[in-house]
Parts: sequence; structure tokens; C-alpha cells
Amino acid sequence: MRASKIAMAVCAILGVGTAIRAESDRPLFRDGPARTPCVLLATPAPGEVADAFTRDFAARMARAVLGHPRMTMISERNLEKFCVLCPETGDYDYPLEEGIRALLRYLGRRQAPPKVLVEAAQGYMVTELEACLECGQVTGKAFQISGINHKLLDQCFAEAAFRQAANPAGLDLRRVRQEWLGDLGYREERQFLYPVKFQGEPRWQEVIRALGMDLDSDPDRVILGDKALQAFADSEYGLEGSETFAPLQERLREGGRNGSLLKCICITYSGDAYFLEALLIVDQHQQAWGLKIFFCD
Repeated sequence: MRASKIAMAVCAILGVGTAIRAESDRPLFRDGPARTPCVLLATPAPGEVADAFTRDFAARMARAVLGHPRMTMISERNLEKFCVLCPETGDYDYPLEEGIRALLRYLGRRQAPPKVLVEAAQGYMVTELEACLECGQVTGKAFQISGINHKLLDQCFAEAAFRQAANPAGLDLRRVRQEWLGDLGYREERQFLYPVKFQGEPRWQEVIRALGMDLDSDPDRVILGDKALQAFADSEYGLEGSETFAPLQERLREGGRNGSLLKCICITYSGDAYFLEALLIVDQHQQAWGLKIFFCD
């Protein structure tokens, strides 16, 4: 989207009523020097992630062993049968299957007893995390680790973020995430964009880059301010005015009215095989965070 289109998108700050100034006559989504230093708050320690992986894997393994007591050696030949938790319902433990495959490769073995696999889990994850660290903390690269449970890893990021982030007045970020992702705490098509703390008021270009929304292509649309929240709620391919989003939408709108949320932007990308839309917010603590929807054919 060109600068002229960005200029036309200028409107009221979320719920405040004053105008957002165009930050420059340069395109909003082009690389440029960062003026405002920022820190990602969702940075779990490697030990935290390794411990969580080990506990989760051990619990899943114990449940599978209970259901298949005669399987004393796990191999490629019986792995899928071992991971069937309930033959009647077809309930299957995919994270366990992926974890076992990864651990067998790590051990260089074709088969192994459940106890050996559990004992190897901690060392495997510590080794894999070494390539995913920045300043000693785990980054998003960890989601590429073979056998990692994405829901579990996302929870580690969430706990790290909420230990460090400050809640805007009238909002609990942990609750916002829970309502967005649902009771299961994880949805393939939705993502909570964890807070990034800026040392001063950031430009939108910096917010978009910090939250990972600076894609290679220009966006289909950009809506700033007060109209952004409603645009996100009414997205034709996203929420479509979902009633389940209405309570959270109202609290975000109230945050704009009371000044705890300072800026809001709705940004949309789409292609032949995907649709991506995000609501990005800057709050009173100069923290940027957001809600994201993603579909891929």
C-alpha cells in the first residue's frame, strides 16, 4: 500500500477522538531504521521449556503404557498402535507420536523401551534449544523443533510474557489471551501476539515489524484507530461479527475510551491460498500486542 493510501487511512485514535498524524510521507511497510528500542517480553528460559517438554512427554508416555502394558519396546512398527489412547473412539496422541520419533532419531535407535525414551527427553530438548536462543532466552525458532508440542511451547511463551508485561487499566492480558484462544488455550487459526515493550511511543512501522506482521507483500487494507476494532470484528473471512468475540470487543473498546489503549490498527493480507488479519494494539505502557487470524488452504 502506497503512502497516499496510508494518508487516507488517518482517523481517530481508538476511543479517544483525536487524530492520528501520518508519520511520514514514506510507505508505512518498508524497512527503515528503528527509532524506538523495544524488548520482546515472551522469552522463556531454555530450562523452563525443557522441563515442560519432559513433564508433558512423561505424562503422555505413562498414559500410553497404561493402555498398552505389553508393549515393552517402542519402534516404528508398533508406534501408531501405541499412540492409540482409546480404540473405541479413535482418540490418538499425535504429540506423543512426534516426540517418540524425534527421540528415536536423537538416540540413533530403531526401538527403545518407554523408560529410555522418557530419560532422554530432557537432554534432547536442551540440545535442540541451543539453536533457538537469543541472549540466553528461547525464541520462536523453537516451534521448528521436531517433536515439540506447539500448544505446550506456546504456553511457555505465555507464562514468560505475563510475568513481565504490565496489564493496561481495566484489562487482564492473560484473560484476553484466554478468551481469544478459547478454553483449550490453543487454536490453529488464531494466535495471540505477545507483548513487546517499547522505550517510548513507537511508530506503526516499528509495531508492525516487532509483532512479525511486516510481510513481503503490501497489505490488502490498513485501518487505523477507532474503526480498526470494528473492521477486525466484521472481517468477511475472519470473525464475521462473531458473538463470541463481542464481550472482548467491548472491553477493548472501553480500553480506548478510558485511555488504557492508545492506538489500534487492523491489517489484512491475502493471497490465492491464504488469508491473514491482525488487530495490533499499543497500550498505556507502550506495549504492543495483538490478535491474529490465519487461514491457509
